[in-house]
Amino acid sequence: GESLQSGYDPETDRWSQTVLPNGSSPSNFVSAGNGFVYFTAVVPDGPPDADGSQRYHDGVWRTDGTAVGTQQVLLFEDESDPILGLLSINGEVFLTKSTVNWDGNGSSTDISIWDLTSGANPQLLVDGVSLPGGYYGSYSNEGLVAQVGNGPFVFGLGPDLWRSDGTSGGTQSFYRGGGSYPRAHSFVAHGDAVYFTADFGADGFELWRTDGTAPGTFLVRDIAQGSYSYDGGNTTYPNDSYPGSFLSTDFGLFFLADDVVHGYELWVTDGTGEGTRLVRDLTPGQSEGYDGEMRGNASDISRLVQMGSDVYFVLNTKELWATDGTAAGTRMIRDLNGDAPDQPAVGSGSYASMAVLTNSDGEQRLLFSGYDGDNRTVLWTSDGTFDGTQPVFGAAAPAAPLVDFNGDGIADTLWQQS
Repeated sequence: GESLQSGYDPETDRWSQTVLPNGSSPSNFVSAGNGFVYFTAVVPDGPPDADGSQRYHDGVWRTDGTAVGTQQVLLFEDESDPILGLLSINGEVFLTKSTVNWDGNGSSTDISIWDLTSGANPQLLVDGVSLPGGYYGSYSNEGLVAQVGNGPFVFGLGPDLWRSDGTSGGTQSFYRGGGSYPRAHSFVAHGDAVYFTADFGADGFELWRTDGTAPGTFLVRDIAQGSYSYDGGNTTYPNDSYPGSFLSTDFGLFFLADDVVHGYELWVTDGTGEGTRLVRDLTPGQSEGYDGEMRGNASDISRLVQMGSDVYFVLNTKELWATDGTAAGTRMIRDLNGDAPDQPAVGSGSYASMAVLTNSDGEQRLLFSGYDGDNRTVLWTSDGTFDGTQPVFGAAAPAAPLVDFNGDGIADTLWQQS
């Protein structure tokens, strides 16, 4: 690929934006809702060494889709310390960065969080909070932080939950969980609370919720009850349901989780333990698990999106499904494979790109990737009906998640990745 940047200008302390035949590895695209898309990229640290090796720096850029509107926001001098991820929420763009410190007694990691929304003047919210351990990665670019209604932003660092009002002084920890390693992730706002996945004690990774205070932070439900063992029962560990792929709707918070009995399937919650339930077992049956015990078969489900009064997803890259949150209302829209022979999957539904596009008249359609009758991964569109679910064309579908570059949900241009 071609790079968006060339040499370093010491007078401006900036990298120029000349196109060069060097890859800048742009990734982590998020839409800010203000006409800009933010992304991470790498820039070379001067010319290559005599042996041809090249050092690089991580940076954050934003673009309005034009060359002149593509600007560097931040550039980090440390080569090896990773940018953990970008997240856009309610027009605010956050970046999480880690710095690993090594000494004779082990290692620690300093976590920093930035608010990049202003563009030219990014604000440092959390400055180098030191945590034990050599690396604190994110489980996903989604869910690094979420906002409690119109209140504080909530996020996890190590064993702690933190909240922030967007200022350095208003950023502080408010809940201490168990252990010393990352214990909370996949934050999502729903109603007047934030939900997330965490292991803060004896229950394993399960569904939690918080209102930004310690008293208002609690386990919603232990979905995967019981325990497992690798050594015949001498040492036991709590089962984990690993809730993820959250989608907030006005008829429930949808997510994927594994209750051991049914495998990794679609769930919904109203925020209470009693109201947290399996929607439908899409892949019935059981098979032997990693601990030798029988466990439910997992469904391979793409990201969840809402269109109208239904939630849509792709199952096993081969079938488009919809649900209204009930077992009876969970149905297959179309078998994308048609009459193709049953072949081993060459892709995975969980990696299927999926987005909802809205035109200027307010009409919505799904745009997603899935198999066709020849077991090729192609781009599809759907209005939620069998006849209205058709391939866009026979070319390869995008390999990365689809991004709304306008920030307004309106699709003006369809781009194809070759």
